[in-house]
Amino acid sequence: MKQAILQIFRPEKDSQGSIPHEASQALTEISHIYKDRYRNLGNTDANLEALGENCWLLDLDTEVHTLSLFVTAAERGCLSYRVAFLDEKPDWIPCGKK
Repeated sequence: MKQAILQIFRPEKDSQGSIPHEASQALTEISHIYKDRYRNLGNTDANLEALGENCWLLDLDTEVHTLSLFVTAAERGCLSYRVAFLDEKPDWIPCGKK
């Protein structure tokens, strides 16, 4: 089972201490995508697992579309991100842990 780990980085604040508007909107959109996909009746911890703030483990057999939604939102908001593609779930991630 192929997996991906996606991490989206929070932007730096501007001189007034605010996150740029586009980045803030993107972070909100990403949060909504996660909540909507996680609530989907066909989704389980094995398919989409939050590893931390703005960091997820995705099962590529079922969540490629979710990965593309996350990346599209990040790019729209000019957010930096990293994706690691894996052949299987890493041993250091306990099964079913959020």
